[in-house]
Amino acid sequence: MLLATLVFFLDTEMVFSLNKLFFSMDSKYNPYSVAINDFSDDSYLDIATVDYNYNYLDIILTHKSYSFRNQISYATTGLDSYPESVYLADFDNDNQLDMVVANSWTNDIIVFLRYNNNTFSNQQRYSTGSSSNPTNVISGDFNNDNHLDIAVVNYGTNTMGIFLNYGNGIFLSQTTYSTGSNSQSFALTSDYFNNDQWIDIVVVNYQTGNICIFLGQGDESFINQIIYSTNRNAQPYDIIVNDFNNDNCTDIAVVNYAMNSISVFIGLCDVNGDKLHDIIVANYDSNTIGILYGYGNDSCKLNIIMSTGSSSGPFRIRVADINNDTLPDILVTNYLSNNIGIFFDQVNNSLSTQMIYSTGSNSNPYSIAVGDINQDGYFDIVVANYGTSSTGTNSYPYSVAIGDFNDDLILDIVVANSGSNDIGIFIGFDDGTFSSWATYSTGADPKPYAVALGDLNSDDKLDIVVTNYGGDTTGIFQGFGNGSFVNQRAVVIEEYCAPRSVVLNDLNNDGHLDIVIGCYDTESVAIFLGYGNSTLEITVENV
Repeated sequence: MLLATLVFFLDTEMVFSLNKLFFSMDSKYNPYSVAINDFSDDSYLDIATVDYNYNYLDIILTHKSYSFRNQISYATTGLDSYPESVYLADFDNDNQLDMVVANSWTNDIIVFLRYNNNTFSNQQRYSTGSSSNPTNVISGDFNNDNHLDIAVVNYGTNTMGIFLNYGNGIFLSQTTYSTGSNSQSFALTSDYFNNDQWIDIVVVNYQTGNICIFLGQGDESFINQIIYSTNRNAQPYDIIVNDFNNDNCTDIAVVNYAMNSISVFIGLCDVNGDKLHDIIVANYDSNTIGILYGYGNDSCKLNIIMSTGSSSGPFRIRVADINNDTLPDILVTNYLSNNIGIFFDQVNNSLSTQMIYSTGSNSNPYSIAVGDINQDGYFDIVVANYGTSSTGTNSYPYSVAIGDFNDDLILDIVVANSGSNDIGIFIGFDDGTFSSWATYSTGADPKPYAVALGDLNSDDKLDIVVTNYGGDTTGIFQGFGNGSFVNQRAVVIEEYCAPRSVVLNDLNNDGHLDIVIGCYDTESVAIFLGYGNSTLEITVENV
């Protein structure tokens, strides 16, 4: 006969053994959720689980020998309740853990208060709303009154519900927050995501393929959700939070049921005071740039929209202090109007009107880089003009970057030429002029689109990374430190991904640069983790 089982791995000396302990149950038993506590006060952890088929909350007690007694069914969760989640917390401030269970079919949660004799009271039942189908429940002090409250996700009504605690284990009726139309919220957890003293909640939305963060205000309320996609077809199912990269910020990991993958969202840390992160976007169709100022709580608001001119087609943005006033200015390439625009930052957080510099008739500037080319202490501007192919006949340069390739402390230039399928290298002189370009092939018809610079192999020499849009690869050119490079090593990303953008950063805080690539056609992000020795490990996360 087929039996339902719980499986346990015993941890000895911080290493889990491969020997599993099975606790057999009736074949119709369907355990949906487990929680751990010493219910018998014998210094051994016991197990609480909810029985989805039999509608019971069961306790499995542990012996000293790590064997298990038969389960004790302490309380029913109600006829046809089909409980899906159990959570432990001290709701009545008696220093004993109580329980709350989410019942998906009776559309309620039940609170079981623990007594000193290790039994539980008759349950207190609280409605989550008609057809709400609650699937997961947690606890936290959401209104800063030192009493643990309850949060639940309601799969059927696409809401998150909050039950505030009077402090004695009795709760107010549910307050709900929308998780989005047809989101079918399935799981949730809580933590401090924006470095304030108020607890926040993150919810997994199964149907819409995203997570949403509700930022707590410390006054019984949450601000509107901030949404992050895991991919519209991922069907995210469960979630945990932790500091995965040891930067003292909370990160989020999500299990994607339909894609057999895990999405990891890395938290941002320094978002307060003078170091608030703001967002600047180029709006190609509306001929504007938009600035969203950050508030230091993981939220942004669109504060400024600036025109780049009629039919200008702004395409790329860079930020630099062009006029040496210690304020960051904004530079934009206007693809259709054949110029670059500069918006100078003012002391009062406003911007000047756009100052225009022509890049030439039919030049169609795509990309822009900024640096002190002639060593006079002022920033200069380098532009890749797609339309006039100034880097070679039919070269159609798409991206440009600057760096010191030959260790002479003078900036050099690399250009990704999408038309001629190569990168061009220009070695700089101290008077602001450059040598004729040297080219390195990116392969047959790969259409290199984006380029980035960094020391990938820890030899203190700049290497070049390029995305090959037509070849679904990333190309790596290792630098010799004298202005020349090894021929391209092409690394396959995934079929039909059409990579268009690339940035380098140390994502996992191991001291080695990693590569992040935006894949246009597959709507995904490819991450190559670097090991500082030219070895790369790829993961692909759908967005």
